[in-house]
Amino acid sequence: MGKVDVFHLPGYECIFRSEDHNPAHFHVKNKQDGWEIRVFITTTTDKELDYNFKVPSDRKKAIPGDIQKEIRKAVSAHRDELMKEWDSKVLLKDEE
Repeated sequence: MGKVDVFHLPGYECIFRSEDHNPAHFHVKNKQDGWEIRVFITTTTDKELDYNFKVPSDRKKAIPGDIQKEIRKAVSAHRDELMKEWDSKVLLKDEE
């Protein structure tokens, strides 16, 4: 498991899992509210967050708009760096 290094969201844990799979994504965990999402790097835009819930899988509520905006901005601003991190922390681990 590797922490996302190119940005930090206060109050949230952003991580790559070395055992993960394509498409390229990272996880955002909110321990306080008990949710975790997968954020898809290449399909998130500055206007739309492409994500799905990992925990809990039956969650119906959306992620609060201000958090979505922060994640969208971070992904849009750091997409290339996130892909480099994905390559070094996830994909290359699979090839060893």
